[in-house]
Amino acid sequence: MTDTDPPNKEGTDEAAETPTYKSPLEQMLEKMPIFGPMFSSGSGKSGGGGSGKFELSLEEMEDLHSKFTAEVRALDTMLRHSSQARQNLSPITWDDASQKHFERTQNHFGELQSAVQQQRDFAEKFADAIKGAIDTYKQNEDSASADFRSQGNNL
Repeated sequence: MTDTDPPNKEGTDEAAETPTYKSPLEQMLEKMPIFGPMFSSGSGKSGGGGSGKFELSLEEMEDLHSKFTAEVRALDTMLRHSSQARQNLSPITWDDASQKHFERTQNHFGELQSAVQQQRDFAEKFADAIKGAIDTYKQNEDSASADFRSQGNNL
């Protein structure tokens, strides 16, 4: 079977026009030279020709920190809800099939909680790392300002 649809006459890629969601991690990765081409939408802002570094403005770091902090809160809510759901489980009857179903469901909720906990831990560590970078950036900026003021007094 062959594709019989005529090519797009406008010369645009219809798939590229479809809006897509980008997680905070994808947004961060598209700024990295190694991963940028995989995640970027051709903005040209990512990467430095393989320099091995990437840069975010203070505003971008604060935005990313805010998104990852919100992600941690959302994952905390998921953990609470899955824990409550797991505690509310009970077998329908005490026959063998119901018992096996109950056990499998208990295991499923345990695996769900473990996966969500791993995601939450990653998001929290990432938010903490970004917060550390923000604090370092601000300290360096304050230090540079103080140095500039002290040099200005010596002129």
